[in-house]
Amino acid sequence: MRWRDACCRAEGLARLLPGDASAATHTDLIDRLRERKLVQWILAYLAAAWLVLQLADILGERFAWPEAALRTLTVLLGVGFFAALVIGWFHGEKGEQRVRGVARTR
Repeated sequence: MRWRDACCRAEGLARLLPGDASAATHTDLIDRLRERKLVQWILAYLAAAWLVLQLADILGERFAWPEAALRTLTVLLGVGFFAALVIGWFHGEKGEQRVRGVARTR
C-alpha cells in the first residue's frame, strides 16, 4: 500500500482524491455538500455579507467614512466567506451523537 493510500484511508478522504480508483464523481460531491447543508451556509453567509455591505455603504456616506474602510470590510467579508465554508463543512459532519446505556448524573 502506498503512503498516500494509507493516509487517505486513515482520514477517510480516499474517495475525494482525483486519479484514484475510488475518486468521487460530480454527483457524489454535490450529495456530500447537501448532506452537510453547505449550500444553506453559503447562501446565509452571502445574504448576511450583502446586508452588512449595504449598511456600511449607507452609513459610510452618512458619516463620511473613508473608502479604505469599505474596502477593508469587503476584504474581511471575503476572507470570512472561506472561514464560514470550513465551519459549515465541519458543523454539518454527522458524528456519533447517541448516548449508550443509562446516563448518570451525580
